[in-house]
Amino acid sequence: MKISSAGVPPKLLDRPTAWACTVTNLVTLPGLGSLAARRKVGYAQAGLALAGFALTMWWMLRTLLDWFASGELKAELNSTLLIGLLGVLVFGLAWLWALATSLQLHREARQNERAAESSKPESAAAP
Repeated sequence: MKISSAGVPPKLLDRPTAWACTVTNLVTLPGLGSLAARRKVGYAQAGLALAGFALTMWWMLRTLLDWFASGELKAELNSTLLIGLLGVLVFGLAWLWALATSLQLHREARQNERAAESSKPESAAAP
């Protein structure tokens, strides 16, 4: 027997969830918070972030191996450094994209709260 949640409406985004997704997006892995908020764009954000991280780590590994092999740290502009800088740039773009998505999540949460407050009956709103 297969259980499906296709008929269940998605839960509306609230402020605490938006903040949790924002922290996840900006502190752990760009895109992960977007995925937690059920945004498919999070896959692209996480993919870009991981690609940028991989390029940066490749640069660091090549630099360390060259340093240990030669005994000196070369400070010159070469293709290895450019790949490392490209990795930092790609990761930075993914982070900025995740920031923009996080701001959209906060805007949506604020709209959901306003809609919930306006739909409350007047007798329930009074203490």
